[in-house]
Amino acid sequence: MTIEITFLDDPPVRRRCDAEILDHYFRVSRGQSSCIVVIGISGPARFGKTLSSNELIEAASALLRCRLDNGYCDPFSHPETDSMIDLTPAIMDHWIEHRSFPPWF
Repeated sequence: MTIEITFLDDPPVRRRCDAEILDHYFRVSRGQSSCIVVIGISGPARFGKTLSSNELIEAASALLRCRLDNGYCDPFSHPETDSMIDLTPAIMDHWIEHRSFPPWF
């Protein structure tokens, strides 16, 4: 079944209370079912100098697609554990350099 991922700009990208993580909201749809998944990017000030907001959204979307396609994430069956995913600075460093995620991730 085809899975569609759509970035939601409402609600807008939000800073978590500790201000070190920016949350990006996505709608994940498969057929008639859909759910919201939040991708948090750690260290936004650090990456904001390197990546535009569109590139941060691209990284978050690519991470979500990778996890869904490889079966590491199922927000439909496990919303309590798979509806919020964080991208750490080490993973973002790899993304910036290679535009892919490390195979061990």
